Amino acid sequence: MAPGQLAAFLEGTSVARSCPAGVYNPAPLHPAGPTAYDATCSGGERNGFYGAGMVDAFNVVK
Repeated sequence: MAPGQLAAFLEGTSVARSCPAGVYNPAPLHPAGPTAYDATCSGGERNGFYGAGMVDAFNVVK
């Protein structure tokens, strides 16, 4: 499978994942400050956190 075909296949078999509620902060105790890494997700089924969705490895190898 060519790289472009693989990318399209993975995107086509991914499972959409919606944005989490509220603000996401992976490092709330970082020395730069408690809000240094605050992030909010935007978009619908295709969004800023998960892109086209989560790859389902079982679907890929079936």
